[in-house]
Amino acid sequence: MIHVLEVCESYGGGVKKHVDYLDKYLNTSKIQMTFLVSGARDNADVPDDYIQYDELSSYRNPLAVIKSVYKILKLVRQNKVDVIHAHSTIAAVLVFFFRLFFWRKLVLIYTPHAYLSEKKTGRVKSKIVVLIEKMYMSVYDKVINVSYQERQHALEHKLTTTRKQIVIRNGIESQSKPVVKRRLEHVVNIARCDRQKNPFEFIRIAQRLRNVLDLDFTFVGDGKLLDACRKEVQNLKLTNIKFVGFSHDVDKWLKMGDVFLSTSLYEGLPFSVIEAEAAGLPVLLTNVVGHQELYRDNGFLYELGDVDGAADWIEQMKKHTKRVSYFSRQSIAIYMERFQISKMVEGVEKIYEEGK
Repeated sequence: MIHVLEVCESYGGGVKKHVDYLDKYLNTSKIQMTFLVSGARDNADVPDDYIQYDELSSYRNPLAVIKSVYKILKLVRQNKVDVIHAHSTIAAVLVFFFRLFFWRKLVLIYTPHAYLSEKKTGRVKSKIVVLIEKMYMSVYDKVINVSYQERQHALEHKLTTTRKQIVIRNGIESQSKPVVKRRLEHVVNIARCDRQKNPFEFIRIAQRLRNVLDLDFTFVGDGKLLDACRKEVQNLKLTNIKFVGFSHDVDKWLKMGDVFLSTSLYEGLPFSVIEAEAAGLPVLLTNVVGHQELYRDNGFLYELGDVDGAADWIEQMKKHTKRVSYFSRQSIAIYMERFQISKMVEGVEKIYEEGK
């Protein structure tokens, strides 16, 4: 039996879905897992069988960091852990401190779910971030990238050695039968309403198309910028866009949508886009790491900030509905070929078994 401690500070959005899939589908006859998560950042509903420890999110408080590292140590001892799998940056840093102060002969695995250094920042700040990532990633035996573009980013910046870097794409359990879209009336995005997801660009695209008949935009998701976005929509007097907040029924919005629009600044490999493709939606995505691997002639990649380019593509699709149907079929084919849940689970199981 392999005992794995899953450490996840940012238990929300796609990271939450990834961790929950591991809990649901990994082979429990061979792998025993303990989940240490914080629900503080995203106000998440943490399952009863997970260990909720919100101190993980108080990473700006040195005392809270120390307590979190001791919590990891305690669980390692209690559960005779063989493998620690850290998800996202803060968890990775906490496990780094654990290894630094309490050396244990354990296998350490890290899944970034998007590197910090993917963010567009100033030259000096970018170099500092890369140095920090190199430092804490140095203790890990394997780094699981959820896309090939993510791995390429890590290798280009020499964050770890080639030997450590592997790719296991995110996969999903499709909730419904895909439907081929035949028109373009509803543009949807399902994401956290925060800076990374760039919701104000979503608003600007809707504003640019405010006078197009039979076209509306819906942003589904909660987050720090939700109230600000709703206020911006009100100030601009836009009637073609809604921010509906959090929804448990993602499938409802995917069925309603005709195109999935993601305005994200950076990504790992977003589950929301994979779910949209599985449902048969063409995609309109920013041309960033994490999106590129989800595109294969099933929509359009536009450059960040090019509101006119994104809006023009939507207008063209309203006029040429046969293209909508073609892109819809392409999305379904991409999901079937690349992003089924079985492939993701088999890949992670193999890494755990190799580590043991």
